[in-house]
Amino acid sequence: MKRIVSLFSGCGGLDLGFKEQGFDVIYACDSDQAAVHCYTKNIDHAIVLRDVTSNEFRSDILAIGHCDVVLGGFPCQGFSKAGPKNEKDTRNNLYSENEELILEVIGKHRRHKKYGDIPNGNPLPIDEIERLSGLSGIGAEIENLLSKGYLKLKDSKYDLKGAMFCSGLFKRPKWNEPSPTVLTNFHNPRYFLHPFQNRPFSLRECARLQGFPDTFLFTEGSHEIDLVSGYRLVGNAVPPSLSRQFASMVRQFFRENEHQRSKLPLIFAKIG
Repeated sequence: MKRIVSLFSGCGGLDLGFKEQGFDVIYACDSDQAAVHCYTKNIDHAIVLRDVTSNEFRSDILAIGHCDVVLGGFPCQGFSKAGPKNEKDTRNNLYSENEELILEVIGKHRRHKKYGDIPNGNPLPIDEIERLSGLSGIGAEIENLLSKGYLKLKDSKYDLKGAMFCSGLFKRPKWNEPSPTVLTNFHNPRYFLHPFQNRPFSLRECARLQGFPDTFLFTEGSHEIDLVSGYRLVGNAVPPSLSRQFASMVRQFFRENEHQRSKLPLIFAKIG
């Protein structure tokens, strides 16, 4: 049985297809407690709450010794529909902790009405970024992000450069057409409404659109995962149907190259 290490595992959408194809998850990790609870309940108990930049994670990896496949569902801000979709965006490989946190904080809060009335998003002052992120003295990081083209300065405040709002505004998908991308905020009817009813999509409906079976549990019977976190887990997940296809091709590769066991490469899956 081929051994899998899963990083940025989320609720397990990417790993589900590999489990169904007979792969063995020997290690999985995520920094989101809700994701860890959901993964444990549906995929495997091999997951731990871990930041991949921590010394604990490095110790975990050293202790594993060997695996056949590494799966990684990395953050996809640099190439998702909600961003400029620039494949050369160096944010796709940005792992500087403070800079990444600054970008995440601005991206998360820029559309809050208390920061302004610009529909597409409002810039944030540096003291508010520090308050929201828990960081202090971030002037150097801000300047670095400005020089790299990740941020833009507007009225002494900072916003994501190239960010745009294009994922819907009270849109109603058609029943007989392909679903729009399932977002983390589908609980808010401002983005998408049910095709026939005047309400947002339910969590289970979002899970079905994303390809999760009805047996996959998110919040049911668990006090650790609230409803909004359930929507976030679904929206951040890799569709299991895609995972199944990927797992099938990886399994085929191993079968066709089994006689070259010593020369098999490590297969690394980067799905965003």
